[in-house]
Amino acid sequence: MCTKKIRVVQLFKRGLNQRQIAIKLGLYEMTVELWLKPIKASKEENIRNIQILENKLKILLENKITSAREIKNLTTAIKQLESRF
Repeated sequence: MCTKKIRVVQLFKRGLNQRQIAIKLGLYEMTVELWLKPIKASKEENIRNIQILENKLKILLENKITSAREIKNLTTAIKQLESRF
């Protein structure tokens, strides 16, 4: 069962939707949905966090007294979150 969960995640990351994954692996669609729920929530949270950081970066860039270190730290944080996709 654990290997099927891993396979579900792999197929989801390749771009297959729940129905396609369920058919391909011979699982119920609800099972696939339950297994993907934490991954989808994490992805949505990452998107929200990236948007928040981008807004902060925009504000810092508009501010004339912002240090280069602050800007670098924010861009690094954004890149780290984006790399999780």
